[in-house]
Amino acid sequence: MSDNSIYLHPYTFRFDLQHCLSPVPVVSNEVVDARTLNGNTYPSLRQALEGAFNELKSMLVSGMTFKGTVAAKDNLAGTYAGDIGDFFYCTGDGLYYAWDGAAWAVSGDASKIADGCVSPQKTSFITGTGYPDLMEGVEIMTDKQLNNIGGADDSVGFDTNLNGIPVVPGQTYCFSVDGEAVYIDKIVFKTADNITATDWDEVNGTYISNHTAVYKNITAPETARYMFLSFSRGDIVLADLVVQQAEEPQPVGSNFTLSRYISVPQSVSSNLFGKKMMTLGDSLSEEGKWQEHVKQTLGLSEIKNLAVGGTKINVFANAVNSQNIADMDVVFVMGLFNSTGSAPGSPADAASNAENASVCAGYKYIVEKLYSLKPDVHIVLASPHRPAANDVGEKANAVGMVAAYYGIPFIDVYNEAGFNTLTSSHFLRDGIHSTDDGYAREAEVIAGGLLRYFG
Repeated sequence: MSDNSIYLHPYTFRFDLQHCLSPVPVVSNEVVDARTLNGNTYPSLRQALEGAFNELKSMLVSGMTFKGTVAAKDNLAGTYAGDIGDFFYCTGDGLYYAWDGAAWAVSGDASKIADGCVSPQKTSFITGTGYPDLMEGVEIMTDKQLNNIGGADDSVGFDTNLNGIPVVPGQTYCFSVDGEAVYIDKIVFKTADNITATDWDEVNGTYISNHTAVYKNITAPETARYMFLSFSRGDIVLADLVVQQAEEPQPVGSNFTLSRYISVPQSVSSNLFGKKMMTLGDSLSEEGKWQEHVKQTLGLSEIKNLAVGGTKINVFANAVNSQNIADMDVVFVMGLFNSTGSAPGSPADAASNAENASVCAGYKYIVEKLYSLKPDVHIVLASPHRPAANDVGEKANAVGMVAAYYGIPFIDVYNEAGFNTLTSSHFLRDGIHSTDDGYAREAEVIAGGLLRYFG
């Protein structure tokens, strides 16, 4: 993940439209019309755009791929063999259409902002990609040039792709080197990937058209399925040539990044985005509620919750094995309320999974077992929140001492979450277990601690 990568919180992403507007926005009937979007009428243009951004955001989180442009929605077939989230821009109506698995749904409206109301200087808050290089992995034949029947002839100094580049009829493909448009000496479109076929009928029967001296881009003809290129090695270095499904050369890649000049409110920069975390503990974690908050805030792809209510420290790690920890990036351990017979102990205590071993001994056993199963896993220890009885302070401190002993992260929920005699009725439903607000507060502290350690 790049330093500029961001995770847009799927429930709270917003942006201040006013900061993106010119000092004196142009007010016209376009703005009034813009308040009706996707069948919903909004009190203001700002709310309409925020609604559109939320829809787009939810699709971006699940994964979207820009596939090109079409002149009209009717050009999009009723059945589509591509992936859910593939989307096209329609030049005829200014709408973006995304495939939802059954139909084409409107995913963005480029015609809803009034002319002149957004200044160019304020539209660079997101730098995007999603335009992969179609030349990656394509094998090249040297000293070969395309002919006019769909084959390739010997020609010193020319290169031609052996593998056809798959194309979508009606879509535009551009050619560039270092972001600048270039000429391609010859392009041939075919219905089959058989550039090396020698039989006349086999070659000619799949040929569609050829084009010479093509600059910057070309649109695939109807029925085209593959595109072949011939270019002079004196003009283009193979390793530098970029072919993309777009009208203009675009950044290569699939990350969605934030401009370093602009800060989007309520976005979280998280190095844990896409990572997997396992949680161990007792009933404080069994329901998985604080975990869901943390997952959404940091963009974790999965949380495997092995916490079991009523259990003591000595059995927290019983269910962990080499199979279920294999693809985990982080293991988070929290809990000790049921270990009433355990003294706080000292980091000098030997690791033990005896029922009434000290808190330090029990947590040392957990850490050492996890490392024995996966030496490169990240282990995070946490103290539980402060219960109404307020009788586990020394045990909570013992967990921190074990973390310090092994040099691993410790999140002190006990002393940092604000559970106390003044808030316990709000955060605790029975003096021990959290209310929904209590889980949310725990999650804030835990997510903040994970960001502090992992970035």
